[in-house]
Amino acid sequence: MPIHTDNTEPLTQAFQVSREIAYCAAWIVAGLVLGLLSKYSDAAGLDGWPGGVLGFIADLTSGFGIWIFLAVLCSTYSQRAWSAAVVTPCFFLAMLLTYYLYSAFVVGYLNTGVVRGWLVFAFCSTAFAYLAWHARDEGWWGVAALALPIGLLVAHAVPTYRNYHWTSLLDLLFAAALLLLPSEGRGRFWALITGLLLGGLFVIIPVYTLVFGRLL
Repeated sequence: MPIHTDNTEPLTQAFQVSREIAYCAAWIVAGLVLGLLSKYSDAAGLDGWPGGVLGFIADLTSGFGIWIFLAVLCSTYSQRAWSAAVVTPCFFLAMLLTYYLYSAFVVGYLNTGVVRGWLVFAFCSTAFAYLAWHARDEGWWGVAALALPIGLLVAHAVPTYRNYHWTSLLDLLFAAALLLLPSEGRGRFWALITGLLLGGLFVIIPVYTLVFGRLL
């Protein structure tokens, strides 16, 4: 498989500043809405309204799967890798803003240590976004860029099989959906194999507990 590190579709077009500003603004709005919905659904569950639509949203947004999936989509459809590294953290910062504003002023609870921790990871998503932008590339660089989020999704799904939670299947569906990003089938095959191997490694380590343990 030849090594090719150009994200072909975006680089065939001139960079459009206005388009990327609009793209970034759309993801910021999405982050604001999702942050609000996430905290509102959590608070509704605490008030004794579990289940239904709010329960679905709370379960969906409480895990890492949806955020990994959205981060990859946000990154890969930016026009350039460097712009992906700007847009993606803006999305996460917007999400955290409404989430913790609601927590502070409506729920009346705010753990500043946890807030600082998630802010650090929001800014760290810059590096993840820069790498994820290359997930549509051909060659081994594109395979590695796509295999990482697939591995994270698989690792997040596997431990929850013990509890038979429906979000386990959803994480795997997110991983499968990433394989539909435009590219050649051969590259997707190796991304899948590498992602499954990484997923097993991340379960053994275990990466989520080590990295995010104090914030969960």
